Amino acid sequence: MAKSSNKKRAAIVGGGVAGLTCAYLLGRAGVSVDLFEAENELGGLARSFDLDGLKLERYHHFICLPDRHLVNLAAELGLAKALKWTRTQTTFFYEGRLYPFTSPWDLLKFQPLPFSSRLKTGLETVRWRSLKSWQQLDEISAKEFLISTLGRKAYDVIWAPLLSMKFGEFENTVSAAWLWHRIHRVANSRRSVFHPQVMGYFEGGTETLLKRLAELTAGQGAGIFCGAPVQAVMSQSGRVSGLKVAGAAREYETVILTAPLPESAALLPDELEETRSHLKQIPFIGVVCLVLWLDQSISGSFWCNIHDHRLAMNGIIDISRLNPATGRGGALVYIPHYRPVDSARFSLSDQELFDEFCEALPLLKPGMDKNSVRAFRVFRSQYAQAICSVGFLQKKPAHALGLKGLYLIDSTQMYPEDRTISGTIGLAKTISAMVLKELSQEK
Repeated sequence: MAKSSNKKRAAIVGGGVAGLTCAYLLGRAGVSVDLFEAENELGGLARSFDLDGLKLERYHHFICLPDRHLVNLAAELGLAKALKWTRTQTTFFYEGRLYPFTSPWDLLKFQPLPFSSRLKTGLETVRWRSLKSWQQLDEISAKEFLISTLGRKAYDVIWAPLLSMKFGEFENTVSAAWLWHRIHRVANSRRSVFHPQVMGYFEGGTETLLKRLAELTAGQGAGIFCGAPVQAVMSQSGRVSGLKVAGAAREYETVILTAPLPESAALLPDELEETRSHLKQIPFIGVVCLVLWLDQSISGSFWCNIHDHRLAMNGIIDISRLNPATGRGGALVYIPHYRPVDSARFSLSDQELFDEFCEALPLLKPGMDKNSVRAFRVFRSQYAQAICSVGFLQKKPAHALGLKGLYLIDSTQMYPEDRTISGTIGLAKTISAMVLKELSQEK
């Protein structure tokens, strides 16, 4: 489709869910769009890989009942039938023993905690599920909040390993508001505390959503350029003027940055030095994710929390308990290790990570060993998780960056919500509406 010269021109930096959703929404409204992705394929953290002829996600994703932005977009794109819902189970592997951990009754029978702690944890979880006002939680750490509400024993048994192994040196600074929303989202993936836990997935994985967005966006006439890293945002007379790509200037009335926050910050012009400095001060940790195709499930559950002094992992996500097609008669499990990129664990080789898992496997499930693994892959991302520290509400990046026509989308803007595909779509809708309003006022 030829581009009309009188159309407003917008550039989008980053070809993940945020970038593709913006491109689709703006293109639908008649804006001429170019999308630039530094990698050779679209998708960002939602990219897939091929394992023995089956497309699988590099990192685990799941959909909860409250994820309305994603559910609504899927319906709009004609993907409602590809969105499937499944009852899921949670377990807890504590010091060599596997416990069911899905229902209130499971919690009441969870022997590592004294009964009074089990009861208190259950009552507080119900309260968190219905809590609407979270702003006061922005002012305290997750650790302080959990100890004050659940008690030290419940914190040490359930939460300490999850926070310490994920956030390391940042364990004591993570905001309680961020943690609350994680609990709130998953807890509300059941109609009540006594209803089953229900999670969703796309047939074909998130690739199904990405592919449809890319097809529709290209059909609207958008230019989609992969393997095209952007070098700088250009400005003139107090507004954005375009991008520098491969040494060449390209003119645009609007630029939307959707790349990882540190990369987006590095593209800003010198007149936004204060903004650039602020964005660069937000710390990130990376992720090393071990993906394994096994001949059987380890826990029999979708999500298994782990607290065992012998094991260097805090959880196993068995996607085949959510989407059976991914297991192909076995199990597809993800073991994410969140670490700073300069940590020793982030630098472990693929083989070292695999060997470590094989040593742990008989401890997790007697009878399983290295021969239980059909195949494995390891994926790494430098900017997997922002550290939303105490008081992050005041640090949350703005959508408009102080230069007319320049906008930012980043998962930190969802705060207190953690990064989710649905939240990303919500941000893309917000920014697209802001862009269209600004462009309409310039006619």
